[in-house]
Amino acid sequence: MKRILPVLTLVVLIALVGAGFYFLNGTQEDGSDLMGFKEVSVQGAELADAATTTDAQKPLAETTPETTQVTADMRGYQNSKFKFGLLYPQNMSVHEYTERDGAMSVTFNNDATNESFQIYVTPFSGTQITTERFRLDEPSGVYLQPTDILVDNTRATMFFSRNTIMGDTREVWFIHDGFLYEVTTYKELDAWLGGLMKTWKFL
Repeated sequence: MKRILPVLTLVVLIALVGAGFYFLNGTQEDGSDLMGFKEVSVQGAELADAATTTDAQKPLAETTPETTQVTADMRGYQNSKFKFGLLYPQNMSVHEYTERDGAMSVTFNNDATNESFQIYVTPFSGTQITTERFRLDEPSGVYLQPTDILVDNTRATMFFSRNTIMGDTREVWFIHDGFLYEVTTYKELDAWLGGLMKTWKFL
């Protein structure tokens, strides 16, 4: 499971709220594309009371990657194994976590400003993000205001979500060259993350 910001390793199991999940056609199955989700409202839902939180398995390893100074205020991060790189503010600390099943998390944090985001990458053989996969990585099931965007000319879905650790989140999910990428930050950092995603490059 992906790591929750800043470096908490938790799996959040959240009970279904209200009448359950409905899809655009009302009858879609778990094999449907992520884009088939209908917006799910959490207004009035007592998610914290409904949630059962347990400690996740610890990562296999933690490292501090080498990065490069690119401009006066930006540094460059690259990961050749997971085939991507991007620019980030130089005042952020970066940590990589080796996860199970060949996955990785990398967190970018500025404790002084509370600006943070994380990238979770896992090997992925599919061409669509199914509802089953979405619920595995996003137990709340919350998927609001989905928007199609391009990340380095690759189709991605940007949406708002929610969990009991971070509260409201902004997320960008996409598949490229055998990997599923999930980028997460706090909802209020939406525009800030958008600027950083414009620097994303596949290697």
